[in-house]
Amino acid sequence: MFFDAEYEFVSEDEEFPFDNYPLEFPRVPVRVDDCGYDPTDLRDAVAFAGVFGIDELAPADYQKALAWQREYAVRNPAASDAEVVASFCDPLVQECPSWHCLNPECRLFKSRTSILPFCVVSNDPVKGFYLFEEFGDVQVIFEVCCECGLILASNQAT
Repeated sequence: MFFDAEYEFVSEDEEFPFDNYPLEFPRVPVRVDDCGYDPTDLRDAVAFAGVFGIDELAPADYQKALAWQREYAVRNPAASDAEVVASFCDPLVQECPSWHCLNPECRLFKSRTSILPFCVVSNDPVKGFYLFEEFGDVQVIFEVCCECGLILASNQAT
């Protein structure tokens, strides 16, 4: 395991693990399906904009995406295009994490190149079991370094 000494993982006022937090999570079967992704398709681009952005959209679709985001998510008709683009986060509950590889043996370690999300687990991956109590929109995001294969997990909440 590698930890970034510059990042504080637990603050002094946090109480974790919570009462009754399990020593291990229940084992459940998982299945990975290829859902396809076309960055030039308006629906796909918006659904994964928090990870991949919307830059591959045709100009007309790009403007449609901005208009929808400005009206329904940003709710500010005066917001600049840059502000609107920065607000895209789906399928994440916040912006895409910008972690870098924590493996000091990896050539990307010192470059601070961001690693890529490959899996998002919601707060209730198994019905009736909550990772972070019943807080609502909590996600555990798994990222992978494309160079050395390091996997990093972090969480986000709203």
